[in-house]
Amino acid sequence: VFLIANVVLLAYLLLTPRSRWPAFLTAGFLGLTIGSLLIHESWRLAAFYNLLDLVELLSGALMLQWKSREVPRFTERDYLLRFIGYGVLAGPAIAASLLWIILALAKAPNAAICLRHWIEADGLGIAITTPAFVAVFRTRLRDALTWRWNWIYPAILLALAYVGFVQSRIPMVFLLYPVLVLVM
Repeated sequence: VFLIANVVLLAYLLLTPRSRWPAFLTAGFLGLTIGSLLIHESWRLAAFYNLLDLVELLSGALMLQWKSREVPRFTERDYLLRFIGYGVLAGPAIAASLLWIILALAKAPNAAICLRHWIEADGLGIAITTPAFVAVFRTRLRDALTWRWNWIYPAILLALAYVGFVQSRIPMVFLLYPVLVLVM
């Protein structure tokens, strides 16, 4: 759930002027932290990981839009390569490296494994879902008539997310991605 929240935030950063980024980042941090507290995570741990998430998203967004404020164009090869390099690889690598440094200084035994898992999980999530959310937000759900008939897809998405995250016996989280494509 938190990865999806991060990707939604990244999509907003890519689509809005930089002057609005502080508001989105603040709202994102508060929302992620409140969500973490609702699942009984310690506030210090929640704040730490959510700050790392913001570092990841902000660094990726800044690198993607360093020279210009262009609208994301995932169908163009140059933009797609930049997105993969900066958003999918560099953003997660920067945040994971900060985590690795802190864990290494604390002499945590699995610092390198955490580094790899962070980059793999966040990079994959960003690669798959960011283009979907950008497409959804760019259309702004203009066609209300079609939306009336397609309400079932977001309902299925919410139900799968709920079932996938409240239990751990049957891995169902992977089912979210195909449904996200249907929501587009």
